[in-house]
Amino acid sequence: MKLAELTTTTTKKRAKSTRSAENRKNTTKRPRKLRRRQQRRRRRLQSSWSGGHNHNACQRAATAEGEREKQAAAAGGSAVRRAHAEKSIKQQHMLSTVSTLIN
Repeated sequence: MKLAELTTTTTKKRAKSTRSAENRKNTTKRPRKLRRRQQRRRRRLQSSWSGGHNHNACQRAATAEGEREKQAAAAGGSAVRRAHAEKSIKQQHMLSTVSTLIN
């Protein structure tokens, strides 16, 4: 081994992505497979995510909160801040409950 070979730096090998190119190729061609996968994911979310409730319910709640915030904005500045504070408190609470569920 020559000295030049020792001193040259080798490039770091990139971590292989979990989905191979072949898999990526298949998803576009087979919509049924994709749909099944999504359904499976949805079911899994319902069964496991924080004691089996539907993830959509969370999203619905979030949109309702957004609506409330908009109404507050129409009312005036201080109301907006109050709504925002309430939201952040609620989010903190959600995060803590989720983390306890995970741990």
